[in-house]
Amino acid sequence: MYKKLLSFAFIILIFFPSARAATLLDQSFTKKGGGNLASFINECCQFVAQTFTAGLSGKLESVRINVQGIPQASSQLRVSLWSTQQGIPQDTILSTILPSGTSLISNKIIFPDHFNIHAGSMYALIVNYVKAPPPGFGGLQGFWNGNSDNQYSGGEMLAYDNQINQWTNQGDGFDVFFETYVITTPIPASICLFFSGLVGLLSVSRKKKPKLSEI
Repeated sequence: MYKKLLSFAFIILIFFPSARAATLLDQSFTKKGGGNLASFINECCQFVAQTFTAGLSGKLESVRINVQGIPQASSQLRVSLWSTQQGIPQDTILSTILPSGTSLISNKIIFPDHFNIHAGSMYALIVNYVKAPPPGFGGLQGFWNGNSDNQYSGGEMLAYDNQINQWTNQGDGFDVFFETYVITTPIPASICLFFSGLVGLLSVSRKKKPKLSEI
């Protein structure tokens, strides 16, 4: 029993040496090849979305997307996190406006506020252009690049059709490139201190008692 307790305590201390939170890559779809696609933003649809299923619980810190604005457009890009219901975007949770209309996958977009997301729940990353012309033919402001080979199983690409006022599936297996970064919940410092003390007590209790001849 002693050996099991000591081994468990050492494992806790090795894998959780501090109580500081860590920012980790959670969901990601960046694989190119196969059926490449580009979703037109503001050409037919004002909003373009990529839904995803969180794999980690914690605070959503930042995201990366692959959006290329067209040279002649002067609109700024808004990037938002929305809640979903049965896979359909519902309400805005977080939002930030970028200084330009382009955000490549190499650029990390940090939200001004962090929101607690939960593993297994579905959310939506949504982009649109601020002060853009009315959506429709000739209103193109940028592209969100992706792939049509259904290589991400945790969600799909959607677009908001302003003609019928609802979100629509643009094609089976369509996804656009993105990454999400989550600040994981740290282990409380009290737990780390407890196991540190446990290791010390177990070590002391197992010290070999001196023989009478050694006193």
